[in-house]
Amino acid sequence: MANQKIKEKYVSLDRAAEALHLSVSQLNQYLITGQLIASIIYHKPADYIERREVALSDGSKALHTKTNRTMISIVAPEHKINPLTYLHPDDTARILLNKTPNREMLVSRLFYDLTLTPKKGIGLFGESSITVSPIDLVISSDELYRFAKAAKIKIKPNISKVIELPPKHWYDRPLGRTGLAIFGTLIAGVIIMWVKGEL
Repeated sequence: MANQKIKEKYVSLDRAAEALHLSVSQLNQYLITGQLIASIIYHKPADYIERREVALSDGSKALHTKTNRTMISIVAPEHKINPLTYLHPDDTARILLNKTPNREMLVSRLFYDLTLTPKKGIGLFGESSITVSPIDLVISSDELYRFAKAAKIKIKPNISKVIELPPKHWYDRPLGRTGLAIFGTLIAGVIIMWVKGEL
């Protein structure tokens, strides 16, 4: 079996813009209007100790320690953790259009696929909501390919070689399209000859 180069599953917004021959502001327009769907890497840590200094009512300070431990974890061998989650376009728009200094946008819904259906997502309530800034946004390789195909844009070869794009079907390749065109012409010719009574 030939060695296959490990490929990237997502790219930064700058790299996505370059791959699609767009400026970052053009790419942002597609993200804000939901024509292109942004992702983030979401990972909730299971085991950790968190220490922070707190002020007591008498003015003194104390060290507050919070420990979070997994009680039990049973994971099937075929289970794969996928930290790449999609954002709803409304949330992406809020993140990209936020111009207020020191303001962070909270996101409380994440989706595991491009359908953005609640059944294939997670809701983050209360303190579990996460802050997301423009630098956290990425484009998944699947979404980059989907958008490029819909917009009839050819992804730059130097980027398409290093990210994990879906394999092209034979009928999507130039030779396959030529073959279909020839076959269609032959069938049309046979039908015309049959209608004219030449067959």
